Amino acid sequence: MDSHRRAGESVERIRSFLAWPLHLNLAASERAQFRQIARFERIPPPVDLGIDPRTFLAPDSAEHRYVWARCLSHMRETMNREIDARVCLGGQVTGYKGKYPGLVEEALLALQAGKPLYLIGAFGGCARALIEAVEGGRPAALTGGVQLGDADYAASVALYNQRAAAVGEAPVDYKGLLAFLQGRGIAGLNNGLDAVENRRLFATPHIPEMVALVLRGLAGVYGVANQQS
Repeated sequence: MDSHRRAGESVERIRSFLAWPLHLNLAASERAQFRQIARFERIPPPVDLGIDPRTFLAPDSAEHRYVWARCLSHMRETMNREIDARVCLGGQVTGYKGKYPGLVEEALLALQAGKPLYLIGAFGGCARALIEAVEGGRPAALTGGVQLGDADYAASVALYNQRAAAVGEAPVDYKGLLAFLQGRGIAGLNNGLDAVENRRLFATPHIPEMVALVLRGLAGVYGVANQQS
């Protein structure tokens, strides 16, 4: 969050990361409407794509969906470098435009970077699938058999994997993804909570308890360092 002085008070603003070309649709009136509560981080497309960043590109072909996937990944990688922890709840498992379902990619980046990851299961969706995976299960939503059943997505994945090595990207690999999540398990969430507390976070329907558990975990991870600073 971004803190600045206004009328003698400290105002916290949310940093909202927006991938290209989505941020092209952010009107000046919308920026003005939210200027007191949000700071928009408009992330440009990867340079190697060689596209005009001023022109909107619809995800209406395998080539264009490939571009969207690369741009969404670039935004998430940028965000991951800027955050201290990741909280995942809900989330789409179909109808997305990225390399993987959005929360899957964000969770994967957090785990690979060793950043605390908190999974809240009460709202179902992608977070629930991630929970099932770290508990050793095999959620259908995280398998290629299900995801690649979407012909448009399958075409963009084929193009992505064809080009991945040349641009230094890991290919789309649901088998490897699931094995990684299962291998990390609950202990690999690195979030300051023990297994019992994490399982409570996975299951609780109570928002105050969700908040309390996340704060407890953050205190466990960062509390000592914060006391010394």
